[in-house]
Parts: sequence; structure tokens; C-alpha cells
Amino acid sequence: QAQRMREEEQRDQERAFILKQIDALKAEEIEQARQKHLAAERLMKEVNNANTSAMKIKEDKMLSEKLEEQNIIEYRENKEARERELEAEKAYIAAEKEKETARLRAMQEKAQD
Repeated sequence: QAQRMREEEQRDQERAFILKQIDALKAEEIEQARQKHLAAERLMKEVNNANTSAMKIKEDKMLSEKLEEQNIIEYRENKEARERELEAEKAYIAAEKEKETARLRAMQEKAQD
């Protein structure tokens, strides 16, 4: 009976040891799953940050291009306005010269008469 009790005690200890090992393995698996989940979250954050940065760069580029286009349009409009003013000034000067020439001719004709 003592022998049986020792064997039973031995089996109980082995069983307890195995259960303890199983618990340790479960805890390790849980920790690995937690670490994996944290790594996945970090990766997602990095991906989201990279996407956000890429979108900002794209938006900045589009804004820059839009401003460039706006500046080009403004430059062309200003150039056209300056050219119109120049043409108007040339036409005014030509009309003044024509008036002066007509006045001088009239004076000459009057003098000849």
C-alpha cells in the first residue's frame, strides 16, 4: 500500500508537472499572440502614417501646380493688358501725329492761299 501511495503520488506530481508545462505553453502562446497583435498594430500605424504623408505630398504638389498655373494665367493676363495699353498708346500717338499733320497742312494751304 505504501508503494502504491508513492506511485500514486509520483503520478500526481507528473500530472501536476505536465499541467504546469501546458499552462506555461498556453501563457507563452498568449504572449506571442499579443506580441504579434502589437506588431500588426505598429505596422498598420506605420502604413497609415506613410499613406498620410504620401497624400499630403500629393496634395501639396497639386496645390503647388495649381498655384503655378494661377501664376502663369496671371502673368499672361498682365502681359496681354500691357500689350493692349501699348497698342492703345501707339494708336493715340499716331492719331495725334495725324492731327498735327492735318493742322500743319491746313496752315500751309491757308498760307498759300
